[in-house]
Amino acid sequence: MYEIMATPIAPTPELTGKAAEEFMRELAENRKATPEEKARMNSIKSAVVPISYKDYKINLIDVPGSDDFIGEAIAAIKVVKGAVLVVNAQAGLEVQTIKHWNMLRKKNIPTIIYVNKMDKPGVNFENVLADIRQ
Repeated sequence: MYEIMATPIAPTPELTGKAAEEFMRELAENRKATPEEKARMNSIKSAVVPISYKDYKINLIDVPGSDDFIGEAIAAIKVVKGAVLVVNAQAGLEVQTIKHWNMLRKKNIPTIIYVNKMDKPGVNFENVLADIRQ
């Protein structure tokens, strides 16, 4: 049994609109994104972003969410100790999101579900949360 704790967080003004687009461009630059990834503003191959925190080294692995690149996710799941599964609030639960969730559950990988695009018009947090709970 998995418990889903829901805490709606107000959008951070500095990370919406043009600021969010700029952040994504900067992230793409820092992770040495390919020209195609920069144009799409989506990852198409896995990339590692190392972070140091106190005495710890944390390797964040950005894995494409698209079914076209599912092999990248399968490979990454073999080496991760935890995951953040991103759910698009506008699109709701997409088939590839459910596939990634099922792969993570099969390997018993602790997972945080992050719902993004909550600041978009027409998004209802309660509806998205209900979909996730199903």
